[in-house]
Amino acid sequence: MNQRLLVTLLAFSLGATTLFAQGGARATAWAHRTPGQTDIPQDKELSYYIDNVWKLEVTGKAPEATKAAWTELNKKRMTGYCVDSYTLALYPTPMGHKGVILDFGGKGQLVMVTELQPGQSTSWHTFGYNGEPMYYVVQGEGKTEWYNDAPPEDGGMPLKHYEWGKGSFWAIPPDHYIRHTNTGKVPTRVVEMVGYGVNLYPYVKAESRIGAESKDETDAARGKTLETATLNVSFYKDLRELKVVPREYRGTASSFFDLGATSGHKTHPNTHISQLLREKANAHKHDGQPWFVFLAGRGHDYWAPVDSLEAFKDELAKGKAHLATYKEGSICAVPAGPHWHQHWSEDPNQLLRYIAVVPRLVTMDPPSGK
Repeated sequence: MNQRLLVTLLAFSLGATTLFAQGGARATAWAHRTPGQTDIPQDKELSYYIDNVWKLEVTGKAPEATKAAWTELNKKRMTGYCVDSYTLALYPTPMGHKGVILDFGGKGQLVMVTELQPGQSTSWHTFGYNGEPMYYVVQGEGKTEWYNDAPPEDGGMPLKHYEWGKGSFWAIPPDHYIRHTNTGKVPTRVVEMVGYGVNLYPYVKAESRIGAESKDETDAARGKTLETATLNVSFYKDLRELKVVPREYRGTASSFFDLGATSGHKTHPNTHISQLLREKANAHKHDGQPWFVFLAGRGHDYWAPVDSLEAFKDELAKGKAHLATYKEGSICAVPAGPHWHQHWSEDPNQLLRYIAVVPRLVTMDPPSGK
């Protein structure tokens, strides 16, 4: 499917979506730096990130009270491989809803599952100059209002809003005030993903950074996929219905969101929707901490902290590879790499579909002198 046809098909489904000028696919595909981008170290104490990275301001609430409540919520961070977003235990947040923070995606990502009761709204809040929020709706319906009162030439804009339901996805530029409201009749469950910078992992040697089971998965093949399957959109009403483009070399079909093309975005996470084309995807390797929200179907992953495909196959044969099962509504994360993993679909009536967020590793070379 060519680029023009893909955009035409999407135009019928976008509703309130704004389509931006096409371009910048390389920002999604490769490490990419923009002015003001921040590298986030991975080895500090919790207090460092609360003070310096995961900024939060709540309108009408004293900064000291916000920080105290934010600190308590961060102390309840959940770790692990997979969680069920429908059944997670939630706690009061400084913004006025309930939520829990998931220790997924590295320290440059803030990943939360939040809940609003029918008719309830959050307080106006902002994640600051470096905080770039994305959202995916697991359950319920509502609206999100947002504004920035800075001059237009500095990225400011008047009050806007998105109306959303199950399956909706949207992103908001940094340094905006946000308020969510549940307009439906059941509690909402929303995955909130706030990028605060680029994860600065310990150096991983070049030959260990990426790997693929299929010999056809080359840089040229991946580049061609990005040319035909990259979307410059900031809102999509239902990711479960999003058109996806086959990636035969991976055994999936995908569409990528170039969030770097929206005004102000700096972290450029590799954010994409994938659906398996068959029972399993080809095995592949990441060097960061990818995480996934499962939109449809059910299945399982195998992963192993090994550096080669042969070693991964050996771990599978010996029954030593890590196994994680999931279904619609599950959120799963892979530990820091290098490692190999593989997705398997188990539902004969619904191929597995998921949104993947692969945090950026801008500093891809060792510090000078090392």
